[in-house]
Amino acid sequence: MEDLQLLETRVRRLFAERLNLDIPSTDTDVIDTGLVDSLMFVEFLAQLEEIFGVSVALEDLELDNFRTVSRIARFLADKRSAFENHHGRGDTALMGEAQMEPPHTATLGLRRGAA
Repeated sequence: MEDLQLLETRVRRLFAERLNLDIPSTDTDVIDTGLVDSLMFVEFLAQLEEIFGVSVALEDLELDNFRTVSRIARFLADKRSAFENHHGRGDTALMGEAQMEPPHTATLGLRRGAA
């Protein structure tokens, strides 16, 4: 499993480079502070799927999973772990270096075959 600290760094970089948003710390609540509004949240989810190669299904959309960089990193680590447990480690590389599912199959966070 990818180190949580590395995931936190990559999530902060996503916010900075793709959304032009500097997150003060990994424990800053980006929703309560107003740093992320509903439109930016949707864009963030799309970027998360593209960069980390994860599928964020409707049942994953628990806001508490996305309040802080630390929680987002934990969510990504859990998704990666679930993917590896279901599909085996195989030849998958670190998230973001190889897509677990092709991003073109996403429509607002849903992948083909997702419930």
